[in-house]
Amino acid sequence: MAGMMSRRTALRRGATVATAGLAAAGVPVLVTVPEARAAVGEGVSTPWDKLAELLDEAGAGRLFEPAERLFGTLGVPRNHVYIDNRPLRILAPRDIDGDRGATGVEIAVAWAGANGVRVIPYSNGHNYAGYSATDPRDACPTLLVDLSDNQLKQPALADGAGGTVVLTAGSGTTNGDAYPFLRTNPFRGRQWAVPTGRCPTVALGGLTLGGGIGFSDRKYGLTCDTLVATTVVTPAYGKVVATADQHSDLFWACRGGAGNNFGIHVDFTYAAHPVPDRFCVFDLKWQAADLAAKAWSVYDAFRRLLFEGDQSDPRLADFHLRFGIGTAGRDQAEAKRNARCNALGEFYGSKRELIAFLESRGLPADLVADFESGTQDLNFWDATNYTFATTPIYQWGSKSAIVDERDVLDEARIATCVRYVQSWPGSHNDDGAGIALFALGAKINEKDPTATAFWHRRAQFIMALESSWADNDSTDLADPTSTAAKCQAWLDDFYLRVWGEAGPSHCYQNFPDPDLTDWQARYYGGNYARLREVKTKYDPDGMFHYEQGIQALRPSPR
Repeated sequence: MAGMMSRRTALRRGATVATAGLAAAGVPVLVTVPEARAAVGEGVSTPWDKLAELLDEAGAGRLFEPAERLFGTLGVPRNHVYIDNRPLRILAPRDIDGDRGATGVEIAVAWAGANGVRVIPYSNGHNYAGYSATDPRDACPTLLVDLSDNQLKQPALADGAGGTVVLTAGSGTTNGDAYPFLRTNPFRGRQWAVPTGRCPTVALGGLTLGGGIGFSDRKYGLTCDTLVATTVVTPAYGKVVATADQHSDLFWACRGGAGNNFGIHVDFTYAAHPVPDRFCVFDLKWQAADLAAKAWSVYDAFRRLLFEGDQSDPRLADFHLRFGIGTAGRDQAEAKRNARCNALGEFYGSKRELIAFLESRGLPADLVADFESGTQDLNFWDATNYTFATTPIYQWGSKSAIVDERDVLDEARIATCVRYVQSWPGSHNDDGAGIALFALGAKINEKDPTATAFWHRRAQFIMALESSWADNDSTDLADPTSTAAKCQAWLDDFYLRVWGEAGPSHCYQNFPDPDLTDWQARYYGGNYARLREVKTKYDPDGMFHYEQGIQALRPSPR
């Protein structure tokens, strides 16, 4: 099958049930983190003691070895499918005079280049395919650089160019760090925000580099669209600050080219926007005897609302939507009973203004009535807290598709989605399974696909398809009778039935799928060739590499 081919190996096998004292790392305590990966590539010539010495002399960080107690709490992947993937060493950089760990990262990257060591940056471990962990098959010694410590975050507001306000924060700063800081630290006499995601444990590093979707993007653009500068430690050029005016090729690539490709990002600076005075949130749920018909009528109404008719209406950018069809349950019967569709979102304006907008756009009266009962006026911060959700959790498989005028979701495909959601085999993970459709358009689509590395500028929705299981389920993906294997097989077949043998034309790089073929074109479209040029310039020897990483054209002198 061209769109999806199983290439799972032992690195995707689940972990055993136990407890490991991981609360300090914010990891659910249902799994054991191995002390270290197998010693593949652990040559006696790797001078780890020299790196530790260099870091200690500069006071720039701590190098952790597998035998140390804290090793198991650092660099843990959020998707526990990859819990067994551990590096040979972990660096925890230390802030020096506000550098957010840059000195330690510079030392480590220079040392790794001289010693043939692969480096993996870790902001908070949310990569769906485990690419912020390590591959135990890797023939190279591996060093993971953990940027998640609080002392490296240091969010700060400041004056930007042209009278703007900017937020600078370390790569490991999470959505759950950024918003409380912004709420409690007014600047110039008012509060400010930046468009980020809705999962509080996702860090700005990975979010930004792959694009960054959330409930402000239709109004202000993707997270990467508000980026004005980023400090990056690269193998070829050392520490650089990439902006539109300096290292502009790298700056272009950092806005949609995904993480772990060109260097280690120490911090990011974003253009901030004022917090609105009026705001509301809607949360609608539907269960019906004919769920397929209901799901189609609701989805089609939203699609028409956002992408048909007068596209110059300024209020279109105020409406932000996640539409889903999902379920949860311990077995298939319970999953079928729990199947529903839902709409969650935010509107830059009052409930009264939202209803007037929906009526003016011709939304069907029954849906307007649902909004009347399912919407509440909240301030911006309380609305953000309401829509925050840490999902997915524990263990999961995920796939994606870009929905546009070429790859449409018609009534038959929506019916297929409902049928599969109702047939999900079930697990002990309350996150369940299903699809989520994140509305794009408006400000996002004003840019040309080549303006940044984020190619999907003509899309209507990003579609995520997920299936989850718990750490206390049977988790061996190699055993077809296990809960994990059944949930993953369900997802694979679901994706095939919706998108066919060829698969969708494009997929979202921040929802990476390790089974995806032709990922270069599906993630990056016509931008991949240029991304390879940037890779060749800044990381010619591939210090940063993984299965779906950008490939250099050839070894290149600095």
